[in-house]
Amino acid sequence: MKTIEIEIEGKKYTVNELTVGQVESLHMLIGGFREGDIKEFWNYQVGVVSVALLPTYPEMKPEKIRTMRVGDVQTMKSIVKRIMMFSGLITEEVQPGDSQPGEAQA
Repeated sequence: MKTIEIEIEGKKYTVNELTVGQVESLHMLIGGFREGDIKEFWNYQVGVVSVALLPTYPEMKPEKIRTMRVGDVQTMKSIVKRIMMFSGLITEEVQPGDSQPGEAQA
């Protein structure tokens, strides 16, 4: 597991690799985004992983996925991209953050 060390008031603390839920919470704290947009983004990310895993792993409901350690948003987006490419719903050219399947392309 990856960790970082931070220091607050002279005391050192270890921050463990973040869970999906922690990254989601941090994302909501960043200014400049509407909370609804961020929730929609994370519901999509978590939903894709859950739908893909549930048939084989019945415990992999969205609540469980939010407790899993992925470390950062780019890792989560990469996982979702791999699943969507495997399904044939997107191609290699689609990058994380591009329009989701079913959305109009600009």
